[in-house]
Amino acid sequence: MDAGPRSAVLDGEMARLLSLDVTAMTTADVKASLLGNTTLVELIRPDFDNDFLKDQMPYLRSYADLRLDRTAEITIQTGDVLSFFGAISYLDPEATKRSLELIGALFRSVNVNEMRLKLHFDLPRPITVAQEVQPMIQTPGHPSWPSGHATEAFAIATVLSALKNGGSVDGFNEVSNTSFYMRLAQRIAANRTVAGVHYPSDSMCGAILGITIGEMLVNMLEGEAKTPTRKFDGSDFTGDFDLTTLKDTMQLGAGTEAIPGGLDLGLLSPLWAIAKTEW
Repeated sequence: MDAGPRSAVLDGEMARLLSLDVTAMTTADVKASLLGNTTLVELIRPDFDNDFLKDQMPYLRSYADLRLDRTAEITIQTGDVLSFFGAISYLDPEATKRSLELIGALFRSVNVNEMRLKLHFDLPRPITVAQEVQPMIQTPGHPSWPSGHATEAFAIATVLSALKNGGSVDGFNEVSNTSFYMRLAQRIAANRTVAGVHYPSDSMCGAILGITIGEMLVNMLEGEAKTPTRKFDGSDFTGDFDLTTLKDTMQLGAGTEAIPGGLDLGLLSPLWAIAKTEW
């Protein structure tokens, strides 16, 4: 089967596994659900007020000092996150073909869902409240929370960690041990604050969402009975985004949920089995 049709099939099967429970949405609270049934992540929007801005905006000012050093990577990362993981993993269109197919399907699925969350939460970008931010790249036209780059980078980091580990992953341990994958994901996320288009709160939300989705996918493919669940209360978050803060935040509201039995994983199951042999 050609690459285009294969991608379409994988996208369809990924879409069956991850959906947002839009009927449960309020302006403050969203639950990202597995098959519309098992709640994976509960997200509570920050209160976009003076307290939020007084806490978050100074980080954008201090991060701006890194712009000269990070201009090249920030520019590339506007449209390419995955290639940076090739600096710490052997990613090749032939040698790791199926791994890249799986990561591509995950990336596209995450992108669709993160955009729905962004539009629902509708958190204004930094430039809308302070022209002094002067972002070094064009500010995207969609809202800020959660950060899509953080969601995508941490989801990819989680699945690559599983492949490197032989098929299993514990996102909390990966963050606690500051693995190379998580350190790179953190840098990609932080670069969006350096660029002036995201708050640290955006990255925290995206990281928690991305890791939890990545774990869910791996656990389903591995036939595990349960998967971790998490909650991020953006209205209660203050401070910067780094792996230490992420580790502490992941512990708040953490739990587990059963994965429904008898799931038809379609092409994803054999694709995962082959992908593991590439490592």
